[in-house]
Amino acid sequence: GQCTASATNDGTGQEICLETGGLGAESETSGIRTNVIPKEGGNTFRGTVAGSFTNDNLQSDNLTAEFQAQGLLSVNTVHRIYDINPGFGGPILKDRLWFYTSVRAWSAQQYVAGMFFNKSTVPWRYVADTTRPALNIETNGNESLRLTWQASARHKFSGQYQYGQQDRPYYGYSLGQTLASPEAAYASKSIPSYLGQVGWNAPLTSRVLVEAGAAVANKNFFTFLQPAAGDNPSYQESSTGNFWGNSRSTYGQNANWQMNTRASVSYVTGSHNAKFGFTFQHQGSRTTQDISNNATLLTLLNGSPRSVTVWATPLLLKEINKANVGIYAQDQWTIRQLTVNAGLRYDYFNSYVPEHHLGPGPHVPTR
Repeated sequence: GQCTASATNDGTGQEICLETGGLGAESETSGIRTNVIPKEGGNTFRGTVAGSFTNDNLQSDNLTAEFQAQGLLSVNTVHRIYDINPGFGGPILKDRLWFYTSVRAWSAQQYVAGMFFNKSTVPWRYVADTTRPALNIETNGNESLRLTWQASARHKFSGQYQYGQQDRPYYGYSLGQTLASPEAAYASKSIPSYLGQVGWNAPLTSRVLVEAGAAVANKNFFTFLQPAAGDNPSYQESSTGNFWGNSRSTYGQNANWQMNTRASVSYVTGSHNAKFGFTFQHQGSRTTQDISNNATLLTLLNGSPRSVTVWATPLLLKEINKANVGIYAQDQWTIRQLTVNAGLRYDYFNSYVPEHHLGPGPHVPTR
């Protein structure tokens, strides 16, 4: 639950509703609830385009003589930031079937203060190559298509699919590894990264509304060593905290997927609003962890060996949320300036960790 399935495509949203209080029994928890209402298209072809761009020419320089006197050779600066987000929609069959599609591409690229590639020919020494500064780069993409079908006067169906791309070639910098030489800041890509939804709503009468929907989300942001680093050792200088050669963090798969379904019946008169329904969620995750150089990290002090850290890797971790079910009924009465909200909700949660089998690692036997 800690990651969204795909980065947001703003071009697909018509509006965003935030509920900050008084959440009804249909909500599993308190707090803020966000509802993104999508664009559906219509009987007229319409489109939008949004974009932005900046680079280092539009940024001031705060690398002062005081910083340079303390040994700082560069500061955090923008290299390039851009965002382009067109969208277009209209009728496939007038009054019956509409589409809306949008693509988005955006990237943020920033130099990391005081960090450079290592030009030393001796593996256990770090010599900054000031002609090759470190860059923190994140590039995203998102493609979305939504279809809306007005099957009859009272029955409307919708379906939307979004596929995303996320490439972070020096992801370690985003995690605070700002003392790493670029070859030691591990990389990350998100494959797959998608979200699919289907929905149905039917105003059976002027007071009764039936709704149902389902969604499937899947994302695996996997982290990996820099290709140029291979399986080289990771060195860290204790006096400065700088490390080079290879990553000092675990890397591997971070896969999580889930499916959600919901259904509800609403009775609305204005002064009296009642709603009954259920939600169901099923999800799972799979995480792997490994460390470079046969799970061995090397630490130096003023260039001399100081310590060795060994890890009990590789690891494989799985978790399954078999069922997260909510059944609710809520009623709202408004009499002049007084509103009474009453609700009842039942939650059932079934989550487990399946049996794991871990074989031997460089420093540990079969576990």
